[in-house]
Amino acid sequence: MPLSIFDNVSYIYALPFHNGIKPSCTFLPPLPSLPIVCFPLEAMVFARQTFAFIFVFVHIISAPSSATKIRLAFSSVVKARSGNSPKPTPDPGGTQKAGIPPSLAAGPSNRKNKELPPSPAKEDNKRFPLKNDDAEAVVSMVTTNMADIETKVNEFKTSLKKRHEHPEPNSGIKECFPECDQAIVAALDGTKNTVDSMISQNFVEANSEISEILRNVDACEDCFEEEVGGDAEAKELLAWVENYGGEAISTLQSYQSPT
Repeated sequence: MPLSIFDNVSYIYALPFHNGIKPSCTFLPPLPSLPIVCFPLEAMVFARQTFAFIFVFVHIISAPSSATKIRLAFSSVVKARSGNSPKPTPDPGGTQKAGIPPSLAAGPSNRKNKELPPSPAKEDNKRFPLKNDDAEAVVSMVTTNMADIETKVNEFKTSLKKRHEHPEPNSGIKECFPECDQAIVAALDGTKNTVDSMISQNFVEANSEISEILRNVDACEDCFEEEVGGDAEAKELLAWVENYGGEAISTLQSYQSPT
């Protein structure tokens, strides 16, 4: 069966002849700048199958897979959410030292603004400033301050008892003696517990004990404040304890163990 093929022209005929009769042919749509290309029906069956195979193959290698589409979609969602998510608020207090929680701050929480006498001046300041990595110096300083607080609290306790036993006690003594007596006993126990914690160098526990001392002394002064508008001795004791106790707490919180 003869086959005539014309190459290097803008059109192609590939037509089998049988008995000199030209079979019918199928016309493909013309391409730009090219004339109509005619193929016989027998050739078109193979051609269409070939074109279909090429189309499917090109589509497979060019189109992204389902997994790729899922990854792209997930990435878009993550980027959108991360762009709209709020930034974490930085801690204004910075890094905490010595592992002491903020809840163990000096003094009772939500305290009222009180007019206290000036804090007593220390006679011996040779211990300061302390090195913040000298544990023995911290123990010595805090222990000494607890002894000073214990002395002052015992003085107040003795005076409070005398005032309560007076035939004509001062105003507020009768109402506040039970609460103050209990608070003072607890404060004295706190000074002893603090010293024990310092001996074992348990600075966190010592910080908590000193804060409790401040709360107890403040409770006694609060009673006088509410009943009779205040008491001079209770105010002086509170100022003393806040000075010496606050100094001890600041030293504990500034301590950093050497690395």
